[in-house]
Amino acid sequence: MTPANQNATDWNSELYDDKHSFVWKLGSSVVELLSPQGGESILDLDCGLGQLTSQIAESGAKVVGLDNSPAMVDEVRRQFPYI
Repeated sequence: MTPANQNATDWNSELYDDKHSFVWKLGSSVVELLSPQGGESILDLDCGLGQLTSQIAESGAKVVGLDNSPAMVDEVRRQFPYI
Protein backbone atom coordinates (compact mmCIF):
# COMPACT_ATOMS: atom_id res chain seq x y z
CA MET A 1 0.00 0.00 0.00
CA THR A 2 1.24 3.49 -0.85
CA PRO A 3 1.74 5.91 2.07
CA ALA A 4 -0.80 8.75 2.11
CA ASN A 5 1.86 11.38 1.37
CA GLN A 6 3.35 9.52 -1.58
CA ASN A 7 1.95 9.60 -5.10
CA ALA A 8 1.56 6.17 -6.71
CA THR A 9 3.63 7.41 -9.67
CA ASP A 10 6.60 8.47 -7.50
CA TRP A 11 9.36 5.88 -7.89
CA ASN A 12 12.89 5.94 -6.61
CA SER A 13 14.91 4.95 -9.66
CA GLU A 14 17.95 3.79 -7.66
CA LEU A 15 15.83 1.59 -5.40
CA TYR A 16 13.92 0.28 -8.41
CA ASP A 17 17.14 -0.66 -10.19
CA ASP A 18 18.53 -2.28 -7.05
CA LYS A 19 15.43 -4.32 -6.17
CA HIS A 20 13.66 -4.86 -9.50
CA SER A 21 16.39 -5.23 -12.13
CA PHE A 22 15.30 -8.85 -12.54
CA VAL A 23 12.32 -7.55 -14.54
CA TRP A 24 14.34 -6.17 -17.44
CA LYS A 25 16.88 -8.99 -17.21
CA LEU A 26 14.14 -11.57 -17.68
CA GLY A 27 12.59 -9.38 -20.38
CA SER A 28 15.75 -9.49 -22.50
CA SER A 29 14.57 -12.80 -23.95
CA VAL A 30 11.37 -11.06 -25.04
CA VAL A 31 13.43 -8.55 -27.02
CA GLU A 32 15.16 -11.47 -28.73
CA LEU A 33 11.78 -13.01 -29.51
CA LEU A 34 10.50 -9.67 -30.78
CA SER A 35 13.55 -9.44 -33.05
CA PRO A 36 13.19 -5.69 -33.70
CA GLN A 37 14.35 -4.50 -37.12
CA GLY A 38 15.37 -1.13 -38.46
CA GLY A 39 12.40 0.84 -39.74
CA GLU A 40 9.92 -0.75 -37.32
CA SER A 41 8.08 1.35 -34.74
CA ILE A 42 7.76 -0.18 -31.29
CA LEU A 43 5.98 1.12 -28.18
CA ASP A 44 7.50 0.04 -24.85
CA LEU A 45 4.78 0.45 -22.22
CA ASP A 46 5.88 0.66 -18.58
CA CYS A 47 9.49 1.05 -19.72
CA GLY A 48 10.93 1.41 -16.22
CA LEU A 49 14.53 2.57 -16.42
CA GLY A 50 14.71 1.95 -20.18
CA GLN A 51 17.13 -0.97 -20.41
CA LEU A 52 14.88 -2.91 -22.80
CA THR A 53 13.89 0.29 -24.60
CA SER A 54 17.59 0.90 -25.19
CA GLN A 55 18.12 -2.64 -26.52
CA ILE A 56 15.26 -2.14 -28.95
CA ALA A 57 16.67 1.23 -30.10
CA GLU A 58 20.08 -0.35 -30.69
CA SER A 59 18.44 -2.67 -33.23
CA GLY A 60 17.61 0.33 -35.40
CA ALA A 61 13.90 0.23 -34.66
CA LYS A 62 12.18 3.47 -33.71
CA VAL A 63 11.08 2.96 -30.10
CA VAL A 64 9.02 5.08 -27.72
CA GLY A 65 9.16 4.23 -24.03
CA LEU A 66 6.30 5.26 -21.76
CA ASP A 67 6.07 4.98 -18.00
CA ASN A 68 3.55 6.29 -15.46
CA SER A 69 6.37 7.63 -13.29
CA PRO A 70 7.89 10.95 -14.36
CA ALA A 71 10.97 10.11 -12.25
CA MET A 72 11.54 6.93 -14.23
CA VAL A 73 11.16 8.74 -17.56
CA ASP A 74 13.62 11.40 -16.40
CA GLU A 75 16.14 8.69 -15.52
CA VAL A 76 15.69 7.02 -18.93
CA ARG A 77 16.36 10.35 -20.62
CA ARG A 78 19.49 10.82 -18.49
CA GLN A 79 20.89 7.33 -19.12
CA PHE A 80 19.82 6.89 -22.73
CA PRO A 81 19.57 10.35 -24.38
CA TYR A 82 19.50 8.79 -27.87
CA ILE A 83 16.08 7.17 -27.29
